[in-house]
Amino acid sequence: MTLTQNPLNNIEAIWRNELVNNILPFWNAAIDTENGGVYTCFSNDGSALLSHDKYIWSQGRFLWNWSRQAYLIEQGYLDGDAKSYIDQAKLTADFLDKNALLENGNCCFVLTENGNKKRTHEW
Repeated sequence: MTLTQNPLNNIEAIWRNELVNNILPFWNAAIDTENGGVYTCFSNDGSALLSHDKYIWSQGRFLWNWSRQAYLIEQGYLDGDAKSYIDQAKLTADFLDKNALLENGNCCFVLTENGNKKRTHEW
């Protein structure tokens, strides 16, 4: 089997295309440079931000994703500036650290855009 016949080469190309053309642009558009964290409530086509709420699960996904992109850049798998990814991941981690925990030690479900906890049910 030659290099061009290896099906893993096609999988890598598909993965890279999805990452570079869909995943990273979505998260780049989601970054809240004013308050920290990310927005994720966009219309299905991604053209409009529908809510400024910040769901904790999504914040964590962004944090992991941006940290992973920095690692991939440092390893030479992707082009880019690893430091900018780490810096934004840190801002999101700080946003979570400052706002996500409830008084009882549990994690809240959703925050306002500036980090205030939103009640979705009785804690």
